[in-house]
Amino acid sequence: MAGKTIKPAVISKTGIDMNLQDFDQKLRNHDWFYNYSDDGRVWRAGEQVENEIRSISKLSPQHLALFEAWNQYYFSGPSFEKPQFTEAQRDAVRVALGVL
Repeated sequence: MAGKTIKPAVISKTGIDMNLQDFDQKLRNHDWFYNYSDDGRVWRAGEQVENEIRSISKLSPQHLALFEAWNQYYFSGPSFEKPQFTEAQRDAVRVALGVL
């Protein structure tokens, strides 16, 4: 197969590897409120993705910062008795990390 470069797999301590851009996409698409679902299938699927996200967030300080920005965005404000973490604050973290 001349001319084709095969990218080697990268194995991390967690067995998972994901760049920040892909992780941001995963966080953006995640159903952050799956826990409130009455449908067991939705809950199980959400729980599985949440566990995967938490594992990925341990890959680097940047992954953790990105996870925390999304998490704080969804789970802050009067309903959570925490100061509101705004969309602008979340996106400032994303810009600083080079994913936006």
